[in-house]
Amino acid sequence: MEEWKKIETALSGSILLIKNVGNVRFNEELGVQILSGKTYNIDKKINLLPGESTELDLADYLPTSNYSVFVPLEQKGYGNVSV
Repeated sequence: MEEWKKIETALSGSILLIKNVGNVRFNEELGVQILSGKTYNIDKKINLLPGESTELDLADYLPTSNYSVFVPLEQKGYGNVSV
């Protein structure tokens, strides 16, 4: 079987949900770019087995405001995110 390393993200409020949908362990830094006049970069070490999930609460890293959130690894963005 070919190794397939892939994550998927979803956003629920200020919580970024991260799931390993590949068939091998995902053990890497996940970069998240946050834009709102100022750019914030969040780098979080993620270590997930296939099928496992974790959460990243953006409110732990950002002041209260509205943001655009971009996950470069997945090439996915979320607009007008309230934190």
